Amino acid sequence: MNTPTTDSARAEPGATVSAREPLTHRNMGVYGWWDPYFWEGPFDFVIAQAFVLPHESLTEVQNGSDAAGAKAWNERLMKARAAGKRVIAIVTPGQGLPPTDEYDRAFAAFLDHVNVEELYAVSISEEHTADASRHDALVNSYNRLKERHPDLPVYQWYSNTSRGDAIPGFNWPLLPADGWIINELFADSSDFEYEVRRYRMLGKPIVHIVWSSPALDATYPCQPSVFDGQLRVAEKYDLPCAFFCLDLYSNRKWGWDDVATEPTRKVFSRVLDTMQKARTIEAGTPEWDRGEPFLSTALEKNAAGDFRRRESFDLLTKPSGQERPAQDFLERSAIRGFHHMTWANEPSRIEIKARDTESIDASITLRFVTPEGERCRLMASAGFAAEPAASASAVFEVSGNGYDWVAKTTEIVDGVMKIELPEAENQIYTRLRIAGKAAEAGEPVATLDWIEASGVAID
Repeated sequence: MNTPTTDSARAEPGATVSAREPLTHRNMGVYGWWDPYFWEGPFDFVIAQAFVLPHESLTEVQNGSDAAGAKAWNERLMKARAAGKRVIAIVTPGQGLPPTDEYDRAFAAFLDHVNVEELYAVSISEEHTADASRHDALVNSYNRLKERHPDLPVYQWYSNTSRGDAIPGFNWPLLPADGWIINELFADSSDFEYEVRRYRMLGKPIVHIVWSSPALDATYPCQPSVFDGQLRVAEKYDLPCAFFCLDLYSNRKWGWDDVATEPTRKVFSRVLDTMQKARTIEAGTPEWDRGEPFLSTALEKNAAGDFRRRESFDLLTKPSGQERPAQDFLERSAIRGFHHMTWANEPSRIEIKARDTESIDASITLRFVTPEGERCRLMASAGFAAEPAASASAVFEVSGNGYDWVAKTTEIVDGVMKIELPEAENQIYTRLRIAGKAAEAGEPVATLDWIEASGVAID
């Protein structure tokens, strides 16, 4: 890792907030390119572009493509830090362009002139698609950055879609990332929550960029219902939000500029109100749980006439081109203690974690049904393990009729819990309850590899 050079712009900042103090929904920011308002304004953090390759639309405040430009960019970074702002750098080769070897070299050269320790994070450009070549390039860029700067958080950013479908690990490939940036221009509150719940399961920080720019036409509208709906979801899931409030009517001025037009000033007034409201929100236990109703999981019948279906937790790691699945595990389950659960990869599993050494009380409930209502001798099993250093216990319960649990087990043999319904049924409800404490904050209490139901048809 290269040692930064010393000059007046690289002096220690006077900020009272550490560069990487975690952001929450109480923290609101602005996104764009450097402007004095970024350090003079009331926002808690800023997201600033840095173009590291020559680009025809490049402005001086975006330039990071040469030593002079990078040093000037860093001077603004240090002004923002001195004002107590946390700063995320969007380091880009140009609007819409993919990472390349040339970009990776330019990214490294840019960071050589920047106080890297004063950055909250960097993002490998913005709004990426999931085609195979770009996927491989994003993986390579991440690995190269982490090799040079192992302590620098590196975020990834997928493109917005009409319904918020660009969900890593689900229908877009999972990428190596220390955090995620999302920006949905069109997704209503229902679609946005669908997306955010799945991002939350990945267990990494998320920053949401809120589209706050009134458009000249209907191509990129700033709809009050979308704005308000997404902010309700962001508050629920504790997402920090940055606002992109560019006046597209007046030659790309900002919403805070005196020359901004009335539509943009009106939206920016709402942004300021949102920021003030967020600061009054009391921190508390997240309320992300969902009970009934939940969708059933159909058992699959084999050639021998037996039934089986396993809920495993495989994440998509390569481009597939698939659309949003008709349903997934999160839609088929009722979850209590959602904020304790993380969807891990390699191996794919659900980890149950504590934010601190608090007690955990969590559960996952599923309903498996035979495809044509056939009555079977049904049983269930779960691949479950308590962490040796944690204090954890589990109860696995089954029922043939809702929550009237008729049998349970606490026994774990070779990492598997098994239990059978006492009577023949055409469905089986399963509930795995986990309780305990982690040895250390953020450490897993237990892991769940799969839940399975199986049955033998009755003659």
